[in-house]
Amino acid sequence: MPSVTTPNGPAQLPLQHQIGRRGEASLSQGDLDGLCGLYAAINGLRLLLAPVRQLKRHESKRLFHTGVTLLIEHDLLPSAVVEGFGDKLWRALVQRLVEEASVIADRTIAVHQPLAKLVRPTRSATFAAIEVALAAGQPVLADLSGRHEHFTVISGYSPYSLFLYDSGRLCWLPRASCSIGRARSRRHHINPRSLTILSIQA
Repeated sequence: MPSVTTPNGPAQLPLQHQIGRRGEASLSQGDLDGLCGLYAAINGLRLLLAPVRQLKRHESKRLFHTGVTLLIEHDLLPSAVVEGFGDKLWRALVQRLVEEASVIADRTIAVHQPLAKLVRPTRSATFAAIEVALAAGQPVLADLSGRHEHFTVISGYSPYSLFLYDSGRLCWLPRASCSIGRARSRRHHINPRSLTILSIQA
């Protein structure tokens, strides 16, 4: 058993010791901040460009810096970090990152919100918009509420699930657990008017 010298003299140390209670999970990066909207936009662009121009780590950091700079310019960095993004700010952020990614990748990237002007997008219209975009290789950014107050990227679908490319390591959402629009009766709520499709223009 090892020993050390303390102010009270020599002391024997146990061979193994760990502080903290068992089951006391540590916080992870992102647990306390509201920057998922920034990460969702960057992840969506990475996913969109991957088939033609995979973004390097320093290029992704350049996009992150661009997003943070936008928040600083509008004096919104503290509130965004703590509270997250409102719809207007998030749209501006996505547009700024799309412009920067277009320069980095030398591609023309477009942003489209197919349901933004509908008063009450239906469940079927929402899922159809997601499926049409994904079938064309276009990632879908989405604003979730309910169990998760979170921006994410929808990257695939099946008859039963939506698959995610997510900064918080969420993998999928069962369709049966998703409510749409004003109906919030289910575990996950998708804001249909927030659906943002990224595409590369020919």
